[in-house]
Amino acid sequence: MRWFHPEFIESRFLRSESRGSFDAPMMVLDVSGFTSMTEQLQSRGREGAETLSVALSSVIGGAADLISDNGGLVTGFAGDSVMAAFPDSSPAHACRAALAIQEMLPGSGAVVSESGMALTARIGIACGTVDWSIVSSGSRATFLFSGKPVTLATMAQRSCSPGEVRLSAEGVAHLETGENDTPFRLESSGESGFFSVLPLQGSPASRGLGTSGCAGLSTDSDPFVAEAFWPPEILRRDHPGEFRPVVSIFINAGEVDESSGPSEVLASVLGLCSTYGGFLSGIDCSRGNYTVFVLFGAPVSHEDDPRRADSFMRELFESSSPKERRPAIGVTYGLVFAGTIGGKGRAAYTVLGDQVNLAARLMSLAGGDSGPILADREFASRSLLLCGGERSIRIRGKTSPVDVTTLEPRMASVEARAFSGALVGRDTELQRLLAILRSMEEESTWGGVTVVRGEAGSGKSRLLHELESASRGSTLFLRAEADGVTRRSLNPFANLMRSAFNQSDQASGDENAKRFDSAMNDLLEKVRKTDDDRSDEISAELERARSVLGALVGLHWEGSLFEQLSPEGRAENTMFAIRDFVRACSIQGRSCLRWTTHSGWTRSLRRLSAG
Repeated sequence: MRWFHPEFIESRFLRSESRGSFDAPMMVLDVSGFTSMTEQLQSRGREGAETLSVALSSVIGGAADLISDNGGLVTGFAGDSVMAAFPDSSPAHACRAALAIQEMLPGSGAVVSESGMALTARIGIACGTVDWSIVSSGSRATFLFSGKPVTLATMAQRSCSPGEVRLSAEGVAHLETGENDTPFRLESSGESGFFSVLPLQGSPASRGLGTSGCAGLSTDSDPFVAEAFWPPEILRRDHPGEFRPVVSIFINAGEVDESSGPSEVLASVLGLCSTYGGFLSGIDCSRGNYTVFVLFGAPVSHEDDPRRADSFMRELFESSSPKERRPAIGVTYGLVFAGTIGGKGRAAYTVLGDQVNLAARLMSLAGGDSGPILADREFASRSLLLCGGERSIRIRGKTSPVDVTTLEPRMASVEARAFSGALVGRDTELQRLLAILRSMEEESTWGGVTVVRGEAGSGKSRLLHELESASRGSTLFLRAEADGVTRRSLNPFANLMRSAFNQSDQASGDENAKRFDSAMNDLLEKVRKTDDDRSDEISAELERARSVLGALVGLHWEGSLFEQLSPEGRAENTMFAIRDFVRACSIQGRSCLRWTTHSGWTRSLRRLSAG
């Protein structure tokens, strides 16, 4: 099995360690030219993806091998960037590896020359104490490296000219005295505070030192550990490279605080990726913040990836601790390159493309007055989150202004945004459904169950939307809509109650409790005013079930009926409470329970009908 994570992390994970530190030089490598190459090769389809995959493996994989050959440990890949540590080593090891990589790049031109794009690298090196962490959520885990040398190495890399290597002042101070075989010299770069690392003429920069014991991986990765860190779709097969539509999400999850360890938001992100089918591609700490990169659509795609991304972002905000700063998010949708790259020792599943870079830049602009989520036009047109405004902004690297949309982490009306224009090809089905509604009114009796079946995207939701519109308010539609992503127990009923009792994602618990009581009291009053002989019975049962219905929307009262019931009693009383709620609505006039479901909830519908 290929190594998709550092052997260093695997050994700590097996020892149940979650945090630590070590002294080491850090290297940050960024290769320029691959994004432009990606855009150029997209038009060539599979052939272009294969060309790009070969180029990435040659350059990025070759760099990873040179790092290992010189005693380094690749700590992470991020598209066309590599980060590495050199534990128990002098900065000379990192400098030697960096010069070897720069020496390699002209030789890689044969691989990428047909694209006509030039590749250049900027490399920064710094020394100090490197912090590492393993973050877990359920059966999933991820890792990160942070600390001052990560930040300084990134700053050194950004100060470089193309083809240059720079070392921090701390790195210069750490160079071992008397090391006469170093194939480089140092030259001050001026006001930046970094030193240029220049090769000595004729020196063999690419010769490996091989003194740290990190140069090779003698054993395969433990399958148990690999499956904790990576989706099985990545581990089971190589992904040679392809262009595919992907939702790219960059999250600013708050400032790095080494004293308290990783932010709680990181565990939330990891857990929500498991829930909604996203892929946590990596965590970057180089700018003093936790920057998290999440994908929907790679390595596994779903028909509803934008909807999954909506739910992921909404719930991330809901789960954020009040003590922590709210996340700031940039999100885009579009065609990117996705595939497995790497060298002899380390591999990574990565994505590249202009849409990825745009998402990162939108994240840097999000938050505060700009709104919590900034989205490009392509994602915003597919999103069901509440729109907070549209505008055009200037973004670095773009010649023209970019249209962006501010999104709020709340769901807008699905049908109001999803449906427009006339209904075509479903008039017969619509008339049959309207006839059923009319028969309920004429006979004043139970209308039975009508099932609308069809493949995803065949227009079921649109048909029911038109049915509600055509009824012109003569029928009360109770929407129990299932979530096809999480498939949580009683999810359709919870959604129904959230709507019926005016619950808000943005309101406090006390505010939602007040809204619940107000809506419940209004419902009880309406039931008591009806002429139905069952009104007293239903209102009494509904009052009794107040805490049970409240629990469905996350409200709890100490000493209430729900709190006193056993797990079995809670389940049974929940079904009775839902039944009584539907009865309370029905005796007020013609009502229709609109149940959008999947096979997993058929048993719940049978239990409700039997009640």
